[in-house]
Amino acid sequence: MPPLLNFLDDLERTGIYYCLERNRPEAIMVRMDIPGERWEVEFFADGSIEVKVFRATDAGILSGDEARAALVRLLSDPADR
Repeated sequence: MPPLLNFLDDLERTGIYYCLERNRPEAIMVRMDIPGERWEVEFFADGSIEVKVFRATDAGILSGDEARAALVRLLSDPADR
């Protein structure tokens, strides 16, 4: 649970609006709407994290190091919002 709580703290610190959803019994989803994009970050009971990014032109699923890098960019660069 700490990764989820830390992530929510980061979102609040950076002013990114989010909502929580539960679409799978083993995960909690954090949904963020950013101009031109929708991000869905699911935190699973086993500790894994899945990130889906839906853009106006495409959709993709990121995982592992790629997902972590995308989240760091999202949380650290206000120009990306």
